[in-house]
Amino acid sequence: MAELRADDADRATGTGPPEAAATVPPAATSAAGPGWLPSDALDRLDLAGADLPGAHLAGASLFRADLSGANLAAANLAEAILAGADLAGADLSGADLSRADLCGARLAGANLAGANLARTSMISTDLTSADLTGARFAKRTVLFGAGLRGARLIGVRLDGVNLAGADLCGTNLSRADVAGANLAGARWDADTRWPAPAARWIGSRSEPMPSGGYRIRA
Repeated sequence: MAELRADDADRATGTGPPEAAATVPPAATSAAGPGWLPSDALDRLDLAGADLPGAHLAGASLFRADLSGANLAAANLAEAILAGADLAGADLSGADLSRADLCGARLAGANLAGANLARTSMISTDLTSADLTGARFAKRTVLFGAGLRGARLIGVRLDGVNLAGADLCGTNLSRADVAGANLAGARWDADTRWPAPAARWIGSRSEPMPSGGYRIRA
């Protein structure tokens, strides 16, 4: 069972800093052991603005939870279920999100710099203007249909990552390694910054779209 430390829950329930106040149901505050609280009843929980750096939430179910603006820097969210969750503006820098389910989640403006995204599922995830600089990806990381408009993926390695159908308009991919990434159907525009070695072949494989910008052919 995934667990949430009691001091983390204190901050989330309002016994910590006032700005981190959130509503936690009784099921989530029963003791599971010294200093720990179970986190298997966190679906749809309101943790907006919560201060939870380094929280232990591996395998937790946070389906459609509101974590907008939360501080989850260096948190352990490996294999967590965050489908449909609101993480807009959240600090997830250095967090472990490996094998997590973020499908349909909202991470617009989130800080994911240095996060572990190995085999993370982010189908149709909103990553508009998110900072993914230095994030770690791996084969089987899925960003199919993800919205990455204006996002920063500077210097990341995307070998084997599925970006088919993704929105890459205005995305900064400078110094990224896109060789081996699945870019079929991905959209981009004049504001997209491709790494220099890839710019020519990306252009040769793209076709203009009636609405503007380009689409990479399969």
